[in-house]
Amino acid sequence: MSLLAAIMTSSVFAFFGFPFRYYACWWSFSRLGSTTLVLVYFFVAGAGGGFLGWLLGRAANLHPTSSLAADGIFYGLAGAIALRADFGPRKRRSPTDRTDPVLQDVRSILGFAVTWVEKALDDLTEMKAGNWLNRMTDENLSEQANAIQSRIKGRSDVPAKAKKQMRERLVSSLESLGSANGAEARGDIVWFCAEYYSTSHIPRLESRLRPQSRRVSTTA
Repeated sequence: MSLLAAIMTSSVFAFFGFPFRYYACWWSFSRLGSTTLVLVYFFVAGAGGGFLGWLLGRAANLHPTSSLAADGIFYGLAGAIALRADFGPRKRRSPTDRTDPVLQDVRSILGFAVTWVEKALDDLTEMKAGNWLNRMTDENLSEQANAIQSRIKGRSDVPAKAKKQMRERLVSSLESLGSANGAEARGDIVWFCAEYYSTSHIPRLESRLRPQSRRVSTTA
């Protein structure tokens, strides 16, 4: 009972380990692939984190309450904090951490797995975004680039110098569309937009322009 409660508690914290826009972004580009990887994430961060917390509690012989279920909630919370599932999977272990070496190894393995799943979700998003953008006409692709440029312009967390560099890069590529270097410019725009979707974790922006030269397939 305490182990089940620990897993359920850790799974709840694991869900809040990523902002909502991350899930929205991943699913907007690949429903099947992202759902599969998110389930793997919940298995690692939820079930794994709960099991880790349960091990920590058992190793320390901690029984904070008289209820197994309530103890499990505490264990799950401890596991989520240990794995950093509630604050994101990229935290490193403190050098002063004196946790049992075996438990440290378990936590390291789980942390590595969570980080791998997050990277896989971002890589899948970038690949799907690139394929989606490649199927667009030059007009639709220009619309995507301009929409992303507007988003960058409105972001307060991006330095003015970086905004200027990105704008100049996009403008140069957009101006080259349809020219002798059009294929290279198109590739630059596709790569820039796909990377921005992946790193900024924004859901894909559907084009308002119709028709397109080729049908844009639905997400898989």
